[in-house]
Amino acid sequence: MEATEHFQQLIRKEDVENLKRKLADWIVLIRETRYKELRLKMERACEYLDHSDYSIEQISDRLGFDSKSYFIRTFRREIGMLPTAYRHKI
Repeated sequence: MEATEHFQQLIRKEDVENLKRKLADWIVLIRETRYKELRLKMERACEYLDHSDYSIEQISDRLGFDSKSYFIRTFRREIGMLPTAYRHKI
C-alpha cells in the first residue's frame, strides 16, 4: 500500500470538512476580535485628542502602533479625518 493511500484511509472526507469549518470559524473570530480591538484603540485615540495635549506621536505610541504614519492612516480610514483635523474640529 502506498503512503498516499494509507493517508487517505486515515482521514475521512467528513473530517477534512469539519476541520475546514472550524478553521473558517476561527478566522471569523480572529477578525472580529481584531476589529473590536481597533475600534477600542480609535475610541481611546479620540479621547486623547479631545482631552489631552499629547502629540500625535505620543498617542500613537500609547496605543501601540508601530509608527506615527500607520496610526494616522488607520485613524483616517476608521474615523474619516486626520487626527489633527479631529483635534481641531469645532
